Amino acid sequence: METELQDSCQTTNSFGEEVLQMALRMASGMDEPVDLETALAASGESNSRDSLHMNDENGSFLSARDIRAQTRCQKRTGNRGRGRGRKRAKIDEARSPSSAEQTQLPHPPPPYSYGVNAWKHWVLQKNTQLEKASQTNRKLKLFKTDILQLTADELNYSLCLFVKEVRKPNGEEYACDSIYYLCLGIQQYLFENGRIDNIFADTYYEKFTECLNDVLIKYEAMVAREGVFLSRIEEEILWECKQLGAHSPHVLLNTLMYFNTKYFMLKTVDEHTQLSFSHILKHWKKGPGSGAGGTGKVTSGTPGRSALLRYYPPSQMKDSSRRRKEVIPSYEQVENLDNPLRCPVKLYEFYLSKCPESIKNRNDIFYLYPERSCVPDSPVWYSTLTLGKETITKMLQRIKMVREVGENMMLS
Repeated sequence: METELQDSCQTTNSFGEEVLQMALRMASGMDEPVDLETALAASGESNSRDSLHMNDENGSFLSARDIRAQTRCQKRTGNRGRGRGRKRAKIDEARSPSSAEQTQLPHPPPPYSYGVNAWKHWVLQKNTQLEKASQTNRKLKLFKTDILQLTADELNYSLCLFVKEVRKPNGEEYACDSIYYLCLGIQQYLFENGRIDNIFADTYYEKFTECLNDVLIKYEAMVAREGVFLSRIEEEILWECKQLGAHSPHVLLNTLMYFNTKYFMLKTVDEHTQLSFSHILKHWKKGPGSGAGGTGKVTSGTPGRSALLRYYPPSQMKDSSRRRKEVIPSYEQVENLDNPLRCPVKLYEFYLSKCPESIKNRNDIFYLYPERSCVPDSPVWYSTLTLGKETITKMLQRIKMVREVGENMMLS
C-alpha cells in the first residue's frame, strides 16, 4: 500500500511540475507553440473534451441527439422529476474540481495567451511557406506577428486565413470550439491593449465572421454520458471579452440574443426572427420575504420582490383559445440582483430605451439594426430596420456553442 501511495505521489508531483513549467512558459511570452486543447486539459478545465473521458460502452462520446433520446426514454419510465435533479447534480459535481486539484494546479495564464500564441506561430509558418514558394528576388509582403500593428483591413484578411489554416503544434486540426476560443483570445488581447475593434461585430470584419462561420457550422455538440455539455466556450469568457454587456449596440444585441437562446429556448433562426416586443412581458415575482397585500407601484428595490421577463411562444398564444383549460407554457428571464450589469431585465430595458418609440409596440420585430452614426451618448442606437437573417445565423451559431446554453437546452 505504501509503495502504491509513493508511486501515486510521484506521478502527481511530476504532473504538477509539468503544468507549472507550461504556465511559466506562457507567462514569459509563450515562445514555444502551445496546443490549446492539451493546455486546457492539463490546467484542469472541466469543460474540455480532452479532460472529460466520459463516454459510452463503445468508447465514443454521445451526441446531443443521443442524450435527448435517452432523456425522453427516462421520462417515459416515470423518472421525470427526479431524473432532472440527478442530472443537474451530476453536472454540478463534474464542474467542481477536487481540493487536490485546487491546491496542486497553478493559476492558468490569461485566456488571450493561447490566441496570441497560436497567431504568432501561424504567422511564422505562413511566412516560411511564402518565402519558400517565392521564385523571384522581389521583396515579399509578409504577415505581421504583432496583431496590434495590423490595420483593420489587414487583420480582417489575415483572420480569414487564420481560422482556416491554424493547426496544433503536431499538425492536427483544432476542434471548432477551440478555433472560436482562439479568436476570442485575440479579441480580448486587442481590448486589453487599447484597440476598440470588435472582430465579431464591426462591419470591417464582416468577411472574417463569414469565414469563421464556415468553420463553426461543422461543430457538433457533444455530451458526456453524465450529462455534461462538452465545450471550451463558457459564458464568463464572453463577458471578459466584452461580447456580452452594453458596450456597444452590436454587443447589446448579441447579449439579448444570448439570453433569449439560453432562457427562452429559441434554438433556430426562424424562432428568433419571429420574436417581437409584444411576446415579452415584464412581471414581478414575490419572494419569500415579501408582504402579501402590498399595493402601489413596485420598484426593483422593493424588498422581497424581483422583476422577470416572461415569454409566451407565438404558436402557443394562437392555440390558447382552443386549450383554455390547459396551462400555456412560458419561459422566464429573472432579474440579477447581485450584478445589475449582467441582469437580463435591466439590459432588456436599456435596449428598449435605445430603440425608436415607433416600434416598441410592434408584434413583428425585435432585433433592430444599429444606426451607423450613433455614439454611446446618442438617445437612439437602433434604426427601424430588422437585423438580417445572415447576421442572426452567424450570431446564433456562436451562441449555441457556449456550455451554459447547451446545458440549459439539454435540461429543457
